[in-house]
Amino acid sequence: MAHSETRGPQSKRRFFDCHAEGWDRENSAESERCKIESLVREMGLRRGWRVLEVGCGSGQVSAALLGVLGPAGQVTAFDISGAMLVQARTKQLERAFYFQAEAAVLPLAGARFEAAVLFRVFPHLDDKSACLAELRRVLRPGGWLILAHPAGREQLNVCHAAMSGEVALDMLPE
Repeated sequence: MAHSETRGPQSKRRFFDCHAEGWDRENSAESERCKIESLVREMGLRRGWRVLEVGCGSGQVSAALLGVLGPAGQVTAFDISGAMLVQARTKQLERAFYFQAEAAVLPLAGARFEAAVLFRVFPHLDDKSACLAELRRVLRPGGWLILAHPAGREQLNVCHAAMSGEVALDMLPE
C-alpha cells in the first residue's frame, strides 16, 4: 500500500491510540507543564467562558484551561483517539467533558462556544479547511479561534518530517 493510502483519520487514530498510554510520562516534565500553563494564560480567555478543546489528547491542557476559566467556565474536549480520551478521563477534571470525534464533523450545536483552542493539533488535521469551517460553525459570533504550539513552525515541521509513519507529513502551514 502506498504511503498516501495509509494516511488519514484511521491511521492517525491508530498512531495516537498506540502512544496514549505513555503520553503523559513522555510529556509531563515540570517544564512542559509550565510551558502549557504559560501559553494558556497568554491566550486571553475569560472567566466563565465555554471553550472547545480540539484534539485534547490525554487532557494535559484541559486543567490549565479550567484554571483560567474559573469555577463557572467549562471545557468541552474531543479527540480522534479513544485511547487518548481514556487517559484524559482518568484526570477526573470537573467541568471538562470529553467525547470522540473528528474536527471536520462535530456532533455539536452551532454558536455554542466563546473559544476553540487547538493546542499542538493543527498540523495533524487532514482537511484543515473543513475543520476550520466546522469550528466557525460551533463558535459564537465573535468567538475566538486559537491555534497554539510551543515550537515555532520551522522547528515543528523539521521534527515531524524526521518522524516516520502517520505524522511525518503533518506540517504547520505559513
